[in-house]
Amino acid sequence: MLARQRHDKILKLLETRGRVHTAELVDLMDVSSETIRKDLELLDSQGKLTRVHGGAVPLSREDQKNGLAGYVPLKTRSGQNLEQKAAIARRAVQMVEEGQSVALDYGSTSQIMAMALRDSFSQLTVITNSIQNALLLADNPGITVILLGGILNRDELTLVDAFSTVLDNFHIDIMFMSVTGIDPDVGLTDQRLSEMRIQNKMHRLAGRTVVLADSSKFGRTSLLKICSVQDVDAIITDSGLDAGMRVRFGAMGANLIIAQTDSPADTKASLLGSYLPTALGMDSGESAIYVCAPGDYTGSMLFFYENGKAARVELSGYRTKTNRKKLVGAYCDKSPLVSMTMLTE
Repeated sequence: MLARQRHDKILKLLETRGRVHTAELVDLMDVSSETIRKDLELLDSQGKLTRVHGGAVPLSREDQKNGLAGYVPLKTRSGQNLEQKAAIARRAVQMVEEGQSVALDYGSTSQIMAMALRDSFSQLTVITNSIQNALLLADNPGITVILLGGILNRDELTLVDAFSTVLDNFHIDIMFMSVTGIDPDVGLTDQRLSEMRIQNKMHRLAGRTVVLADSSKFGRTSLLKICSVQDVDAIITDSGLDAGMRVRFGAMGANLIIAQTDSPADTKASLLGSYLPTALGMDSGESAIYVCAPGDYTGSMLFFYENGKAARVELSGYRTKTNRKKLVGAYCDKSPLVSMTMLTE
């Protein structure tokens, strides 16, 4: 089967099924996983689909309308590969010591890293240009948060541009960098020019730079190159990274660290601890909760239950009810910037 025929087949399957899996495509088209990976990468770069861990999904209608080929909005990324990102963050906090200065950039992985730092240390200084990171870290009074000033980027909830010159005054012990793509030949790439400039400056000022990238980012490239693989001190990813990529990065001398993923229930419970009902001032004896969203809210909320299962509920100005006794945790894609009201029976 020719490449064009494979591409047409992949797009037709996406249209009818809503998602395609790499393993399924390998069997269906009788080609190698490497061939399918390259097919999905090409279609992603052409803005015809979005690569995700283990396969691909269609571009959202909003992305198609705005012509944002290859760009996945923050609110979408915040719900993707949560278990892998949590495992990466747990491994990354082991590289930090009390009292150090840490730099965080932006993005969904960076937000989970911010949660991990908040819950693991009693004294830190964290420098970031992400508003969401700053708000998450503010819950720990022992963490000094330095939020870089700048012009608001509403897509990523970051502050960017020339105001970042204040960074020159800081000493950074370790920077945790998140990326859009990581390729052994091209290096580390990103999709936002203003944010990339700040990432580069943090990287130059840091004693160590550690990349946080789940396995879906490997073999992908974006428009803007941050630096080469050899320019960073370590790369932390999850156990889903295929053997071929591990060999290629190992041959380059990259310090590749594989983080082991916990069970889904353990991961979600630890990751979403700040959203447990008890943390919201609710008594364990209450039988149910109502989750209400503002009228202009568009997004979803995840409920996690004691049997390890999860349910995603789309919220758009109405309220939904869930069983309090079986609830382990809850997470709002836009939290903490969107005010969610919890009401009890």
